[in-house]
Amino acid sequence: MEYKWDDSIPQDQRVHTVSKVITKCPAHASTPNDVAHYATIVKENQGKNITLARIAESFPELAQVDANGNSVIKDGEVQWSFDKDRNLKVTAPKLSTVRRAELQSFADSVFRAHKAF
Repeated sequence: MEYKWDDSIPQDQRVHTVSKVITKCPAHASTPNDVAHYATIVKENQGKNITLARIAESFPELAQVDANGNSVIKDGEVQWSFDKDRNLKVTAPKLSTVRRAELQSFADSVFRAHKAF
C-alpha cells in the first residue's frame, strides 16, 4: 500500500491518505475501493494497538515501563493475530490457562468496543 501526507505538518498532526493499494490480502479482497481498503486496515490496526496498550496496563506481568514511562508489552510475551472474521486473537504462552482466558476475554471486550465505532 502506498500512502501520502503533508511533510510541512508536524508528524504527530499528519493525516495519511492512501494513494495506491498494491495488493489486497484475501481478508480484505472485498473492499470496494482503495480508500475503503485503507480505512478498514487502519481501523483494524488502531484497534489492535489500543487493545495491546490496554493489555500492557491491565496485565502487569506481561509489561515493562519504556524510556518514556509508558507501560508496554515485553518482547515475546504476547502473540496476536486476526481470525477469518477479523477478530483479534491474543495469547500469552507463559500465563496460566485461567489468565490466558482472562486475557482473551479482556482483549475481546476492548477490540469489540473499538470495532463498534
